[in-house]
Amino acid sequence: MSLSEAPVEVRLTIKEINSGQEAKRKLSSLGIHKDDVVIKHNDSKWGPVILENLTVQSNKLAIGRELAKKIVVENER
Repeated sequence: MSLSEAPVEVRLTIKEINSGQEAKRKLSSLGIHKDDVVIKHNDSKWGPVILENLTVQSNKLAIGRELAKKIVVENER
């Protein structure tokens, strides 16, 4: 499932980032990488997706909804 479709307040593992190199560089600069564990904090149809990267214990950050659709995640087991 994509990050934009994922449930809120659940630990998620990033499995794949289906975007171009520029978007991957942007995510990398924000500290978002494949195999990171994140929590999505909101589920609004409008506005950005707010998430927290638990792998690097980052502050909450916002990414665009279209970019969130390109991040494949699964529930952490």
